[in-house]
Amino acid sequence: MDAEKDKIRKYIAQYINVGRERYSDEDMKKLLHIIERKEELNGTSQRYEGLPHESYDHEGRYDRQEIKTYTFVYDQEGIRILLHIDILYDGYKNDEEDKIFDTGRGLINNFPRILRRLYW
Repeated sequence: MDAEKDKIRKYIAQYINVGRERYSDEDMKKLLHIIERKEELNGTSQRYEGLPHESYDHEGRYDRQEIKTYTFVYDQEGIRILLHIDILYDGYKNDEEDKIFDTGRGLINNFPRILRRLYW
């Protein structure tokens, strides 16, 4: 890795967990773009409601639906995307799940969901 790339990687690491992963030049540009917009995007959320679909178990038929909310967060811990999933069975909330995307790869893969369109 040349000195310029190493300098950029260290700058990115101030905000994003880059770990030991390898990133292409294009990926580094995407991470820099996220960092440049961190304050503007802080708190931005996008909600996606999946269509209900039929499932079956030993008790019979039921409808299952997932509602996903992606939230961009920038604070003292750095930049990350929080994913909250509500799982509804027959229209009632029965379960929920939370995930955190705080690595460079996790941000690259999930950032477009914040803006509801492919951003890159």
